[in-house]
Amino acid sequence: MERELVELFPKQSDLHLEESGPKKQSELVEELGLEAYAMSRLLAKLELHSYIIRRREGTDKIVSLSSAGWSFHQDEGDAMRREAE
Repeated sequence: MERELVELFPKQSDLHLEESGPKKQSELVEELGLEAYAMSRLLAKLELHSYIIRRREGTDKIVSLSSAGWSFHQDEGDAMRREAE
């Protein structure tokens, strides 16, 4: 599961779901360069483990971090800061 989360929070990318707030699923597909079906499967796993929340707005699927997703992000940030010291 951590691999999937790292894909949404890449260290060398301009995509930062935690900073940008909710995003359309189609925007994530475009920004990460994944196929739509692969993104859908990835997000389904993340949603199953309560790392993200998906909701519909018309025909769009909106993806946002859950409290567990925020917690993971904070833990990763802490670990990166410790490595840098």
